[in-house]
Parts: sequence; structure tokens; C-alpha cells
Amino acid sequence: MSISPIAGFANVTSINQDSSKRNSNHTDAFSNTMASLEKHSSANNAKPGIEVTLSDNAKRISSSGLPSWITEQSEKLRVNPDQASVMRYVESMATISGGALISNGPNSDGINDVYYAATGLPVTPESKARFESLSQSIVAETSKIFHTELAKGASAADIFEKIHQHMATQPKDYLEATEWFRSTLARG
Repeated sequence: MSISPIAGFANVTSINQDSSKRNSNHTDAFSNTMASLEKHSSANNAKPGIEVTLSDNAKRISSSGLPSWITEQSEKLRVNPDQASVMRYVESMATISGGALISNGPNSDGINDVYYAATGLPVTPESKARFESLSQSIVAETSKIFHTELAKGASAADIFEKIHQHMATQPKDYLEATEWFRSTLARG
């Protein structure tokens, strides 16, 4: 996709930034809501005639602290009848390097500049080198997680979650540039 006017590019970038921020905030809101439900459903806070019980699955999801798109995707992986295919998918996700999405468009001088599509920040030699280094170390660690958990007999969905728990510890600017908070998985 080529965006000729910089205003159009700035608008797309602004929409992406807003979506990323909103999605990163959903994790906290969801976890806080579930924690509140657990707290209020305990025996000490029970109201006569009202009983709230969270399923083990709901408790697991609420305690993960991961964005909702990850827990939703994990549940889809968990119930997929073709678990061999699911495991191959998780393996490729863990072992193939990803990176920040970039776009180019004319600046106010009419010269094409390269930007991170999700944030609108310019790609500099320093940021490029930093993100490439992070990407390499992330793939090394996610590959290790995949193979370790596979050897333990973990399900593909559990491995998927562990990989994303590791991803959640990465620098926020890297996660934003790679659109981790609004993954393509979340868009269908």
C-alpha cells in the first residue's frame, strides 16, 4: 500500500498508535476485573443467596496477565482438533524471526522516509540495529521455550502462552513497533 500524502500516512499511523495503546490497556483492565470477581466471590465476601464460581479456565486466563487476543488465540488452538498442525504453527511462530513493520512515504520535503508503520517513528540505523538484535535474541529464547516445553509434553496452546509471556517482558517500544498489542491474529 502506498500512501502519497503525508497527512494520510500520519492518519494511519495515528490510528495504529491509538489501537496499540487501547489494546495494551485491555490487559490490565481484564486482569483487574477478573481479580475483582475472584475477590468478591470468595467465601469471606459472599452475599446470602448469591454464589459466583469461576471456572478453572477463567481463573487461568485471568491470571495470565496477557492481552485478550493471546488468550483468545490460545483457546482456539486448544480446541482445534488437528493438534499436529497447531504444534507446527506454534513451532514456526517460535522459531522464525519476525520484526517491526515498516512503511515509506514522502515527508514534507517530498523525500521518501522510512517509518515504523505502527508508531510512525522514523527507522534509524540505531533503531534498526537494536530491533534486529532484539529479534535475534527473542527468537533464540522462544525457540528454547518451544523445545523445552515440547520435551515436557506441554500442549501447543500452553507453549503459545509461555512464548507470549516471554514476549510481554520485551521493551514496550519494540512490542509497539511489531504491533504485538494488536496482532494480526486479533484481526482475523
